[in-house]
Amino acid sequence: MSNVIDIKSYTPKSSDLFFLDNNVWMFLFCPIGNYSKAQQKVYSSFFHSIISARATIFVNSLILSEFSNSFLRMDFEQWKNNNKFYGASYKKDYIPSQQYKNTVAAVTAAINNILSLSEKRPDDFHTIDINSICNNFQTIDFNDCYLIEFCKNNTLKLVTDDKDFQKVLNPSISIITSN
Repeated sequence: MSNVIDIKSYTPKSSDLFFLDNNVWMFLFCPIGNYSKAQQKVYSSFFHSIISARATIFVNSLILSEFSNSFLRMDFEQWKNNNKFYGASYKKDYIPSQQYKNTVAAVTAAINNILSLSEKRPDDFHTIDINSICNNFQTIDFNDCYLIEFCKNNTLKLVTDDKDFQKVLNPSISIITSN
């Protein structure tokens, strides 16, 4: 099992290097999510502790891609339900809509906020242990496997609300979670 740390018992230090999983960014910057208020509060409080400690938060393109896709897909589902467009197609109906354009603007603003609070980190895919990813892919999804390797290679503490990370044997990364 990974080094799992209860988020409520960890105090960020200025020397800490963090990587926030997409679900944490969604809690912080996706207003349409409006779910798991208790979890939002926990991760928001921890995020503010990181900022106060002047610790470093890294982000990569994969997380920004997951964030934008999750945000847009969530909005698509709400748009379909609110307008009773139950059979609507994401590509044919939603993307040409004004709702999509408005949501893209909101996503872009959120990404700009994320980038202003974090440092971009290249993924250095050529250094990632693809065998480890493929082995762990038996247990958790590919992107999560990739993030474990990314955090391991960069000595980053992973902040996540995803319990799946705890299923992988990888003692070389720290996972900070409320789960």
